[in-house]
Amino acid sequence: MLRKREKVGILTAQGQNLTERHFQAAGIDTSTVVVLGMEETANFYGAFISETGVLDTVIAKEEIVGQARKLVASDPSIKAILLECSNMPPYAYAVQEAVGLPVFDFNTMINYVFSALKQRPYQEYV
Repeated sequence: MLRKREKVGILTAQGQNLTERHFQAAGIDTSTVVVLGMEETANFYGAFISETGVLDTVIAKEEIVGQARKLVASDPSIKAILLECSNMPPYAYAVQEAVGLPVFDFNTMINYVFSALKQRPYQEYV
């Protein structure tokens, strides 16, 4: 889907926890990814990681979209976004609207695999 020298931007809850070792174990060249964590966000990080607050979904959406914009602005070769954290899929639509790139998360992978295992019949229109 991506051309040579294009990258995937990975938005994750804790950027420092997603290391080169993880990518190497998965056979991923680290020059093809750019990682940004949510450490700078008070609401998202406070609710999900440090467990010091209550999640406000409106603010969380603003924070995630803001970090996605920051991620894309950091490297113009980013041409797709991966929402690595399982708490981020509800904001995938907002991220895509904001950055105009394909956005992947665990739901897109589940749907991809499911669609291959359980095909739906086409309806013929007569």
